[in-house]
Amino acid sequence: MGADLHVIAELEKNRTERVRVALDRWRDVDLIDIRATVLLTETSGQWTPTKKGLSLRIGQLPALIEALQLAEAKARSLGLLETGGAGAA
Repeated sequence: MGADLHVIAELEKNRTERVRVALDRWRDVDLIDIRATVLLTETSGQWTPTKKGLSLRIGQLPALIEALQLAEAKARSLGLLETGGAGAA
């Protein structure tokens, strides 16, 4: 991990893959990075990022959050998520 990487959250996808949300800097550009990470080996316990993911300029973070909130509302209206708090599924 570089000094500019700040991991915000990791979401378990399955036993050997996670989705990492992080703030990063690349070529003097601040980014929000959402990336798949994989377990190198079960014995090492080390996770490494893959090419699967996306990086957006940090200025796009409010629009990304709004889009995710709209997706959540639509999923709830379709009955795909229970109504209630963040952990209600």
